[in-house]
Amino acid sequence: MNSLYQVDELVKEYLLFRGFTATFRALETEIRSDKDKGFQVDKIIEELLGAIGNGDIQALIDYYRYLDIRFFSRLDSRFQRTIKKFELCLLRHYLIHAMQHKKREKVIEFFDLYGPELHGKPEWSQWFALPYIKNPSNDSTFETFFSKQWVDNYTISLHNFLATTFQNMPLPSLLSFNIDRIQRKTQQTEIETLKSTVENQKATLEARDNDIAKLKHEVAETRKEMTDGISMIRRRAASSSTEQQKLLQPITSLSPKKSASESTVAITSPSSTTTTTTTTTATKETKSEDEPFIIVSQEEFSEHASAITHAKFSSEGDLIASCDMDNIVRIWSYKGQSFNPLKIKNSSSNVLSLEWDARSDRFLYLGTDTGLIRVYNVDSKSIVQEFIMDDNYPWINHISSSPIEPIFVCAGSSNKMNTATKSSGALVAWSMKTMSACGTFQIDNQEEVESNINTIKLNHNGQMLVAGDTSGLMRIFGK
Repeated sequence: MNSLYQVDELVKEYLLFRGFTATFRALETEIRSDKDKGFQVDKIIEELLGAIGNGDIQALIDYYRYLDIRFFSRLDSRFQRTIKKFELCLLRHYLIHAMQHKKREKVIEFFDLYGPELHGKPEWSQWFALPYIKNPSNDSTFETFFSKQWVDNYTISLHNFLATTFQNMPLPSLLSFNIDRIQRKTQQTEIETLKSTVENQKATLEARDNDIAKLKHEVAETRKEMTDGISMIRRRAASSSTEQQKLLQPITSLSPKKSASESTVAITSPSSTTTTTTTTTATKETKSEDEPFIIVSQEEFSEHASAITHAKFSSEGDLIASCDMDNIVRIWSYKGQSFNPLKIKNSSSNVLSLEWDARSDRFLYLGTDTGLIRVYNVDSKSIVQEFIMDDNYPWINHISSSPIEPIFVCAGSSNKMNTATKSSGALVAWSMKTMSACGTFQIDNQEEVESNINTIKLNHNGQMLVAGDTSGLMRIFGK
């Protein structure tokens, strides 16, 4: 209904364009005396209250009946009771307003005109006595209607009822067309605004991409300069050591020659004979050796709060698993950008061994001191399986994964803290396919000799296993 006046102007413009001047004048006259008030609820309520304030009962009843015929009669029958209730409240408000403003004659006039029509209706039976009561505002029957709250409640209800009625009215095609046109114009404006926002975002993204490319170039140049600087330092160190050797050669040629055997001087005393031997040492030679590793960059991973006990690269080399003295395992990427670090807590046990699955970066095996082997899935970020060792071998000292089959081998031993029992060890192979043990080898004790296995490793095709124990023995197992 917001575009109603705009459509009126378009219609008047069209009538003038067509030369329908008489129709144009008639339309303007109708608009000036518009009883619908342009479907503005506030003006309709104002018209009703104005008739009540003026004491014009005929105007009040005529206007409300116009609204009834124009709008309310088209509503569903279930609303008729509500419409009658609003009419009753309007008439009662008229009577109460007249009594409040000492217009008792208006009340008498009302009952003279409409008394026969209202006679016999139970809701009006006590109201015929209203003009003859000295203080009706204190009467229990009429006390509620004299309160401002009652007037406000029913006027707000009538306002909402009219607004809902107008909102759900079927609109004519011309008005619907204009509303659609306005909506399309609004949507086009929103589309233009969104396009502008997208263009700004693209420009920002391109600028950031350029900054990133510039930073990458600077990093590459810095690394190249560092590598060139290290090479230059090495060449200078090598040339320096060569010059020192050349300077030492003349000094060595001037020193006295000695035989290959040691020179001995004997000193004899009266009481006993003692032989003292002095040995001449050869001249020390300086050697220059190349360093086995070159540090091209350093990054700190400071997530651990205690000493590191384990650190291993994954099989594909993209991830690193590390464990500290608090038994907190963290999985992280030294590249930094594409992987968020993961945290695994082991509050109920100590982590003694740690091993990646040799076939992918998906699984990480954790060996504890309670006989529990936990399998952590990096993709789902959760423990997906737990294997339990025999109670005799609760310490999982080492784990090795097969690079060919879904199998890993763990080396278990008895509790080293328990000195009452002799230490023993065992090798157990576990299948990730059947989720169960697929082979066990127990290390027999020989009298008092301990046989705990400290380290194991499967070969390149998983067909052989080497194991080293505390007694200095190496064993090789094969399929």
